[in-house]
Amino acid sequence: MVSHVLLRRQGQCFILQDTCLTFRRALGLTNKGMGLGEDFNVDSWSQEDCRRVDGMGWGLRQPSCSRGMASSSDGGLKEAMTYCQRVVKEKEYENYLWCSQLKPEYRAPIIALRALGIEIQAVQEHARTEMLLMMRYQWWKDSVRKAFEATQSYEMSQPVMKAVSELVRQATISKYRVMRMIDAHETDALRTSPMVSMGELEDYAEGTCSQLLYMQLEACGLATAATEHAASHLGKAIGLSQVLRNAVVYLKKGKTYFPEDICKKYGVTPTEFLVNDSPSDVAFEVAKVAKAHLDAARTHEVIEPEAAPLFNQALSVELYLNALEKANFDIFSASMHRGGYLPVEYLIKLKWRMMRGEW
Repeated sequence: MVSHVLLRRQGQCFILQDTCLTFRRALGLTNKGMGLGEDFNVDSWSQEDCRRVDGMGWGLRQPSCSRGMASSSDGGLKEAMTYCQRVVKEKEYENYLWCSQLKPEYRAPIIALRALGIEIQAVQEHARTEMLLMMRYQWWKDSVRKAFEATQSYEMSQPVMKAVSELVRQATISKYRVMRMIDAHETDALRTSPMVSMGELEDYAEGTCSQLLYMQLEACGLATAATEHAASHLGKAIGLSQVLRNAVVYLKKGKTYFPEDICKKYGVTPTEFLVNDSPSDVAFEVAKVAKAHLDAARTHEVIEPEAAPLFNQALSVELYLNALEKANFDIFSASMHRGGYLPVEYLIKLKWRMMRGEW
């Protein structure tokens, strides 16, 4: 039998044919609603899928998944999770695909955390003044404090915070990590000058991306010294690759994440990037550090097989850095403007690695 997979990204459709159902069986997935690139709304899960969800407290263990999520006792949790899922799908489609391939019991916690990261990062896109920025970040800090103090998730009205408060109630999540992530984004949003050094850029990646990976591990009960060490390096690799991915967008908005010391090394300033060939050299320096962190995450620690799927975000970093190298580190090239690789390539490699327990 053959599964025809429809992938949607930025208004384009890609049809992947001849994807064997062996992938589904190898990962223990049923044919409905939990396949390759399909939506993973709880309404579409089979009863068998629901029974596989363990005690994460998301109301999916009842005979009817829909009834469990929509019950009056959940205080709108189903709607909150639907909102979180939509946010992740729209803003981080690759991570949405990755989440859809995880164990059912891991999906809701990670979707909630990733939606939280997206919402906090989006604050600086909507607030135009320093005062508004500070007020919005303070609202998120206050909401997080309430989430850790509340005994019922329905006390939160904002959908992402409602989902996060339920997660906090059911799993061991460090408030320090959430607050540090917010502080890192706030510091970046209020920054008026370029970062001074590569070390400062790595600290930013640690404060944002690595903290989110730590929380994902905690939510799934897989936080150990080894996994957190690997997550630290992987988070930095993700953060640095995002700087390269979004460099053109940032530059057009008059903001740059390229460190001053690297720019001075090649005799350029951030304002010259759009008309100067030297950004390829600067991009190479950032990519080199990102690759070093990616390699360190994969080689310095032995990760238990159960935790390996949570590190498959490394695949998108690897594919992007390989594509950037083929483009001679030209972040303005047409191929890099299109993302560097197709979602089909990402999905096939993701499924293959998860089936083999690799990352």
